[in-house]
This record gives sequence, structure tokens and C-alpha cells, in this order.
Amino acid sequence: MGKSAKLPGDTLIGTGIIFCFLSVLLFIMGSVNGATNGYILGGGGILGLLIICVGYLKRISVALTVSADTVSEASPAAKH
Repeated sequence: MGKSAKLPGDTLIGTGIIFCFLSVLLFIMGSVNGATNGYILGGGGILGLLIICVGYLKRISVALTVSADTVSEASPAAKH
């Protein structure tokens, strides 16, 4: 039904999502036990979001380099 091929940056995006989810889970577990620590939620969430951003930047950079290669190959005026 879907594509089985992974896009560039999918591993980083998945890792970032896991970091965000685990930081929220640890925060909830700590608040149930009475040991609420906002640094867990903030640190894990920010780290997860940064990893997700890096994954999307990698995906964008690969798409730009592929499109630049195809444009330079397609246009005969670009070859001097």
C-alpha cells in the first residue's frame, strides 16, 4: 500500500519522535510519583525537536542536490 523505501533523514526523525515521547512519558511518571522535574520534559523535548529538524534538513538537502543535478544534466545551455 505504501512505499517501503526509506527517505533520507527518516531514521533521525524517528529518533527525535522517540526522544519527545520518552521525555513526556518520564515527566508523567515522575509527576505521578511526586518527583516532578521540568528539566526532563524541556531537555528531552528540545533534544527531540532538534533531532527532528536535523532529519528534515537532511531530507531537504538531498532533494536540493538531486534537483540541482537533474537541472544541470537537462539543460544543454548550462554546459560550457
